[in-house]
Amino acid sequence: MKIGVRAWSSLPDIPSPSLFAGAGFCIEEMSVKDENAEKIGTLADELDAVLFTSKLPLPPQLHLSSLQEKVREARDILAAVFKDETGDDPWEDNPLVG
Repeated sequence: MKIGVRAWSSLPDIPSPSLFAGAGFCIEEMSVKDENAEKIGTLADELDAVLFTSKLPLPPQLHLSSLQEKVREARDILAAVFKDETGDDPWEDNPLVG
């Protein structure tokens, strides 16, 4: 699957967010493995469900614990996809992750 990506800093007359300020790069297209694209799409659907359930009249602690669990799961999925796509694991020696 091909995904188009364009950094704001490469577009004329559009203010650059500070994250991209001065970067001056533009990635026109990159390939993502179909299985990883499926994982990202499924995760997006699951996060939509979490946003929907956050509006239900439940105790705040229940909402918080559910949100924390889903954020951990999302982080693990995205890290696994990143590792699979790049072959790099920048979190390998990070004691804060886990």
